[in-house]
Amino acid sequence: MPAKSISNIANFEPFEIHSVQWILQNKIRQTKHVKRFSNYHLLWIRKGTGVHYIDTARYDIKNNTLFCIFPGQIHVLNLFKDTEGYLISFDTDFLEMAHNEFFPIFHHNQFVAQQPFSKISICHTKEEEIAQILDSMSLEFQNFYLLRKEVLRNYLKIFLIKIARHIDRPANDSGIIKTNRYLKKFFDLLHQNFKKVKSVSEYAGMMAVSATYLNEVIKSATGFPVSYHIQQHVIIEAKRQALFTDLSMKEIAYGLGFDDITHFSKYFKGFAGQNFTEYRKKATEEFHAS
Repeated sequence: MPAKSISNIANFEPFEIHSVQWILQNKIRQTKHVKRFSNYHLLWIRKGTGVHYIDTARYDIKNNTLFCIFPGQIHVLNLFKDTEGYLISFDTDFLEMAHNEFFPIFHHNQFVAQQPFSKISICHTKEEEIAQILDSMSLEFQNFYLLRKEVLRNYLKIFLIKIARHIDRPANDSGIIKTNRYLKKFFDLLHQNFKKVKSVSEYAGMMAVSATYLNEVIKSATGFPVSYHIQQHVIIEAKRQALFTDLSMKEIAYGLGFDDITHFSKYFKGFAGQNFTEYRKKATEEFHAS
């Protein structure tokens, strides 16, 4: 039996939208087949059943639910035949995030509650509105009319604005927008460097600010200091590797920048609440039972 591993796959175009029925027919059904995507993925389940893992969190699929998968996250999906909805995939360049103010609001709030928004329940009264937008987006995607990319981009923007409104985020607050841009820079740096860089002062240096100022901004916006977010990135990746690969604790520790396995073991237990071996055994049993 081949060893378990996480495939780093970027086989999506800058933008795609597919119906859940298309996914089922084309066997993009990922139980026990683990992938890490470089794009954003939004999975809207209008109705149906199944199981969805995002990183190590298990979600039972329910009607009118939006799942948000961010770049770098593990995505394991098991849908049943009665499921309806859409899967949208897009990269940052397609949406031109840097030139839009509404998306940083949506992006920022992934960090307020410690982890990204993974699951959002859509109010039943908004179901038809969401369906109309995604039906139109899907129809445009299937054709190749003039300015198709611009139309798709604008449908996606409208969809994200509707979602941002649905979760009651103040999209007209310029102070929050400025903070969100700052946060995005920090979390982009963290995502790129957390395996090697674990010092608050080093991240502050990358952003040309003091460690004290960086901590103030991040804690004010998220409720947690910089050190917490560094630790969470390390622990979440360690859990991904523990659950979805056959790598030993020593190999995982070295891959995350720990030269001393004893230090890693204490670090993991201190922030995960249980030792590495206990976590791997329990998480694996729960995953295979789902």
